[in-house]
Amino acid sequence: MTAIAGPIKQAIDFESTMADVRKVVDFDPPEQFKQMSEDIFKLSTELPMADDGIGQIVAAGGQAGIVKKELMSFAKSAVKMGIAFDQTAEQSGQMMAQ
Repeated sequence: MTAIAGPIKQAIDFESTMADVRKVVDFDPPEQFKQMSEDIFKLSTELPMADDGIGQIVAAGGQAGIVKKELMSFAKSAVKMGIAFDQTAEQSGQMMAQ
């Protein structure tokens, strides 16, 4: 039973994070939101951070006023910085946003 619970919890956490992203980033057509979700997931397969963590960074960037087209680049840089300085996703996203 616990083998199933892990992936379900991860999916719920990611959806919650994406709801936070939606609150701070304006998506003109709904397809842009779906594309950003896919981009975040793809980035999580390229860099050693979970999609939920990358989503937190994107939300921090959106809240800081970073334009939508720059958010994925911002997230990629923040993930790398977080790894280099051994920080959480939230810490590196906040630091870069400031």
